[in-house]
Amino acid sequence: MKADTACQARFFSEMSEHQILAREFFSTVLLDSLHKNFGWEKAVISYFDTKGKFLSWTSWWGILLDCKEHPYRKFAENDIVRYKIYNEAVKTGLTYFNVTPQLYKATDIITAVDYEQSAHVKFLEENFNAHYSMTLAFGINAYIQVSFLKTKSANKKSTGN
Repeated sequence: MKADTACQARFFSEMSEHQILAREFFSTVLLDSLHKNFGWEKAVISYFDTKGKFLSWTSWWGILLDCKEHPYRKFAENDIVRYKIYNEAVKTGLTYFNVTPQLYKATDIITAVDYEQSAHVKFLEENFNAHYSMTLAFGINAYIQVSFLKTKSANKKSTGN
């Protein structure tokens, strides 16, 4: 399933038309919308508490709660993308009532010079077979994040490189 600009726009429009509640992120409506517009193999939903502590993620493999062996535990201290998203959410007062989508491209946060060698890319490749991510943040202090993933080869096809 191709995640083109029209699919992205349709998904963001569908999500911004609703007041997003935590229970909606477990509903079949959201999951169906993700699957329809992107395909599950191209998305992961991460959950944090309102203080930024990681709780779990949902991906095409299912739900993986935080535990001693969770892959995110080793990466959390180096996750500068999450750090920026959380800090901006706190600064802007992101809540459920602020439904303006806040999008974060990892390549905008990590400089192009450093991106290819970054811990972020290594984490994406090892855990999701992806190279790029774009994250949509919701909820109090961005405690729910939907990240859309793309492989390096898929990015070359979509940019014509």
